[in-house]
Amino acid sequence: MKPIKIRNIGIYAHVDSGKSTLLERILFEAKEISSVGKIEEGTTESDRMKSEIERGISIFSTCLQIPYKVKSQTVKFNFIDTPGHLDFFTQVRESFSAIDIAILLIDINAGFRSQTERIYEELRERNIPIILFINKIDKNVNVEEFLIDIAEFFSVRLLPVFKMEEVPKYIFDSKEIDEELELDFIEWDNSLTEKYFKKPSKKILQTGLMEGFLHFKHIPCFAGSALNGIGVKPLLDFLATANLEPSKDEFSGKLIKRITHPDLGKIYLVKSYSELACRKEYFLNSKKIIFEKFYEISVNEILESDFISANSVFYAKIKNPSSKDLDSANVEYNKNPEKFSSTKFSNNRNAIPLVETYSTSEYFLLLEPESPELREKLIWGLEELVWEDQGLDYTEKETTQLELRGSGELHLEVAISRLKEFIGEIFQISLFQVAKYELWKKMTLKVSFEHSAYENKLKSGTLNCVLESSSDLSNKVFWDFELDEDLKSSVESAVNEIVSNGNQGFLVLGLQIRFVSYLSGQEKNDSTPSLLKVATISGIKSALKNNTVFIGPKVHFEIIIPEAYYGSVLAVLNRRSAKIIKVDVAKGNKSLLKGEASAQKMLGFQSALRNMTQGRGFYSSRVFFDKDTYYEF
Repeated sequence: MKPIKIRNIGIYAHVDSGKSTLLERILFEAKEISSVGKIEEGTTESDRMKSEIERGISIFSTCLQIPYKVKSQTVKFNFIDTPGHLDFFTQVRESFSAIDIAILLIDINAGFRSQTERIYEELRERNIPIILFINKIDKNVNVEEFLIDIAEFFSVRLLPVFKMEEVPKYIFDSKEIDEELELDFIEWDNSLTEKYFKKPSKKILQTGLMEGFLHFKHIPCFAGSALNGIGVKPLLDFLATANLEPSKDEFSGKLIKRITHPDLGKIYLVKSYSELACRKEYFLNSKKIIFEKFYEISVNEILESDFISANSVFYAKIKNPSSKDLDSANVEYNKNPEKFSSTKFSNNRNAIPLVETYSTSEYFLLLEPESPELREKLIWGLEELVWEDQGLDYTEKETTQLELRGSGELHLEVAISRLKEFIGEIFQISLFQVAKYELWKKMTLKVSFEHSAYENKLKSGTLNCVLESSSDLSNKVFWDFELDEDLKSSVESAVNEIVSNGNQGFLVLGLQIRFVSYLSGQEKNDSTPSLLKVATISGIKSALKNNTVFIGPKVHFEIIIPEAYYGSVLAVLNRRSAKIIKVDVAKGNKSLLKGEASAQKMLGFQSALRNMTQGRGFYSSRVFFDKDTYYEF
């Protein structure tokens, strides 16, 4: 009996392009379900959470194990369905570490959109082979022209593996050679081209297609309708025949994300590079952990196992995990934690790094418990949210309030909805806000810090420094001289304190402080460190006045609206100081507006657009905040 192939496939697209519908049709083709579920009815297998059903969108990525028979062999597909809305891009990014192949879905009616572009860029950075599936072609749209139109967005060639008739006719269904179509499959490789022209063979052409796909020379393009099943079986057959090389990694596996399962509780999604076993010691961030059980979840059952083969994606329960088992740093499993070092991991086969968490939490709101005794319950609910969604974060304020941060308004709306499910409506909510910062703008400023007490009997001494603008938004401290460790610690503590809160409670960015000298006012005593700290705080605070500006993140947005609402939407955007960069004609007498604006000024726009267009307008935005893309208030 041939060994079972394992293929880990991610499905990616802009929102409403048909990802979840495609997965439903794949389940149907694989005979895992008897009828295809519908998003609007909340009957799909991948979107089961209440918030997903209510909104008709994917919020969390999900993994389903699907056996698929092709010819005489069974292939086990691990399909990961990901959210399409940019607010949930953390879920998308986490999945990249789990997959071998990506299906990039494009709605032929919507075209190449912002989420599509972002996903493509990141897949190419990671050298993940990509298949393009053009969806919703049953709308009488010219597929060949569409492929020509979107080719400019891709850095490698798009190769259709079909010819359009009434429905796509795929090359896999014919033994005849179509040189007009198939010679493109081998043009990237001279040896294959020479071999073919010596003795033409369908097998050579198919080898060129597959090897070029796996080595990023071209992108095979399929076309069809996920809703009606057109093109889905050829896509599955192609995925099943892909001859992937085993993953070569110095680690045994990788923890991808945390999940709260309705039946299994808190579990982890894991990618294995070599065989993993339960009750075997591993090390996570140099701390010993043990896998209690492995799970493979399909539509109809949950299979338990004590062993997982190499190159698989599965779920696992960890024995007595702490809430910080997965944090923002890389995490390794290591046979010998005392010898932990980046230079020694190349020979360590029991190491498992964690996929990095990327913070894009520029939106926030404040939560206030209805009474002091409910504060701990609110904190527990927030811990539950953050445990599963690494795109969220919260901090406790000095008041009774707590600050919840997320990637966008929708992200926070969903988080609040889920929080109420956990603990009830026991808290008040502020309006949505966007992160605000103070940016140091003066190129160079020489200052001296000093402080005295008890009628000048106690003196801090004079600390001389230069405040400069850094080349990016980072803050840096430099010492040009040696200073006693306790004094140096007091100064650095003061810098952190004032920079964290600025003059008006906002983090200061772009400030570089170079301490150049220190003149002691008197003999050092026990009060000198605290006096020097006070001097530093008051000195920097005084220097910040009139030398900073407020900045915040920008959004690049896309808006699709019916032509009838174009003028009124444009007027609202103008009042919000939005800059329109491009206007395109979309399908169905609609306009596609692309532009940028302050994230602060675009707060609430999505709801306003929905009301203005009677629910027929669509808005998506991507937050940018770095040294080149920020908004000055």
